[in-house]
Amino acid sequence: MNDSALLRPLAVFLSVAEHGSFRRAADDLGLSAPLVSQIVAGLEEELGQQLLYRTTRKVTLTDAGSRLASGAGPALGDIASMLEEFRQGHTRPRGRLRVTAPTILAQPAFARFLHGYMAENPELQVDVDLSDDHRDPLAHGHDIALRVTRPGRDDDRIRRRLFETEAILCTGPGTEVSGPGSVTDLLYLRPPELPPDLEFRQGGRVQRVTPARQMVVNHAGLVRELLRFGGCAIFPAFSVAEALARGDLRRILPDCDFGPVEVQALYTARRARLSNAKHFTDALVTFLEGY
Repeated sequence: MNDSALLRPLAVFLSVAEHGSFRRAADDLGLSAPLVSQIVAGLEEELGQQLLYRTTRKVTLTDAGSRLASGAGPALGDIASMLEEFRQGHTRPRGRLRVTAPTILAQPAFARFLHGYMAENPELQVDVDLSDDHRDPLAHGHDIALRVTRPGRDDDRIRRRLFETEAILCTGPGTEVSGPGSVTDLLYLRPPELPPDLEFRQGGRVQRVTPARQMVVNHAGLVRELLRFGGCAIFPAFSVAEALARGDLRRILPDCDFGPVEVQALYTARRARLSNAKHFTDALVTFLEGY
């Protein structure tokens, strides 16, 4: 491998060194954690030296890794600054961007984001396909797929974690629930990817209940409408914030922890359209931070 080909592995190694974690470096770089680990291992093999100590809890630098980080870090930083200055004035997205997202995003906040984004970027056409099928975005011609999923699901495609929220259990305004045991009497409305059991932590103890009546629904809008007649469903907290504030939905069992949920961006685009996809997700993250 010639020295110029080491620039990308060096950048990946420096991100791991900075964050002290393969996963946090992967989130920063928009890659999967296994791919980041593979790239660093290849760099170590190429240089003939171990650069990192790896344990189940943390990643630390070896003496060789520390020398490499202190020498290469400033140099790559200068290159990044130069490229950023060069790009100024040439970053406005243009062309067409095809986005697929789950139906749970069919809500006022996402509509406001799309309206504002299109107004700020008039040279870019954005097509949005809402679907809960989790189909392969590459096979269907999408440049970016937004996913709402549990943490820890990695693959070798370019994936970026946008933010993390909590999963909460909701029902309609007229449904009363006295405790976890009474949930078994409710109709449980769930998407196909969720199991029939409701698992949660309460008082330091993991519990599991299985509602006797269940309906599998692959459209979040229909789930919200069905809850008007009773039943319960799991939602990412951000997706029902306005419905809860209006009183259209009601959170139940607030002292139970149903675990975290991540919103991720899966990139399939290449070259110019990849820049458009990253510009889109950067704007979405900025919007959500102020939401």
